[in-house]
Amino acid sequence: MYIEEGFLAIQKAVDLSLIAEVNQSFDPTTMNVTTQLKQYPFPPYYKDAMIDIFQFALPILILLSFIVIVPTICQEIVLEKENKFKVSSFHHSFVLIVNTAPLHET
Repeated sequence: MYIEEGFLAIQKAVDLSLIAEVNQSFDPTTMNVTTQLKQYPFPPYYKDAMIDIFQFALPILILLSFIVIVPTICQEIVLEKENKFKVSSFHHSFVLIVNTAPLHET
C-alpha cells in the first residue's frame, strides 16, 4: 500500500509545496493538514468464460493459420529454385508502379 512504501509522504510534500506556490498566504508548517486514506471502490469481478475460451483458442488459431501458409510459401520457393526463376527488384518495382498507376488517374 502507498502508506507503507513511502509514496504518500512524497505525494503530500509535493502537494503542499504546489499549494504554497499558488497560494502565498498558505504556510504548510503552521497549518495542520491531515491525510485520509480510503480504498478505491472496485466493481465486482465477474469470471467471464469467453476470456478463457479466447486464451485457449486464439493461440491455436494463429498456429493453424501458419501451418497452412508456411508450407505453401516453402513450396513456391522450392519451385522458384527448381525452375531457376528469379525476379529482380526492378521487376518488383515495375509491377508495383503498373498496379498502382490507375489509382493516380484523375
